[in-house]
Amino acid sequence: ADHAHLFVATLAMYDATSRGQPHEVQVKLPAGWRLWSGLETAAHRGELQVADDYDHLIDCPIEAGPPADYQVLAFAVKGVKHRMVTWRPPSDVDWQRIVHDVQAIVSETIKVWGEIPYEHYTYLPHVAGDYAGGLENRNPPVLGADTDALPTDEETQPDFLTHVPRTFSHSANITTIMSTP
Repeated sequence: ADHAHLFVATLAMYDATSRGQPHEVQVKLPAGWRLWSGLETAAHRGELQVADDYDHLIDCPIEAGPPADYQVLAFAVKGVKHRMVTWRPPSDVDWQRIVHDVQAIVSETIKVWGEIPYEHYTYLPHVAGDYAGGLENRNPPVLGADTDALPTDEETQPDFLTHVPRTFSHSANITTIMSTP
């Protein structure tokens, strides 16, 4: 394999008595690989923190592969680090513009929520032909991007950027509204 995208819900079972307890996962990677996930520690060195519970664990996909195959772009909103981690990104795409647009969307969305409900945030764009959509996860969301649509401004907005506020709102909902007693 040349990389891995792991949905923990398909890999980790639970029992009813342990679902609400902290959960820890360890990923054994091939030599030279590293991982990226919203479950990473804030140091962003590929180490996973313990999830609050099973639901937290399964809502944090893990991307893994050789670092040279990934582009990691970062930005901050209100001092909180955000990353966009893309496996084999097409070279004809203005990723800096996309990151700028995502940063603007996050800034506006946070105005709605009033606070940033996490210590750091990661986006995992999946780029492939005829692929679009977004998979809402607590952190990170998976953003589908059609390789033919990304290079043009006209196509990027409806096929990629519109999924950013929806997936982000899911994260804010999980971490603020659903965690309120």
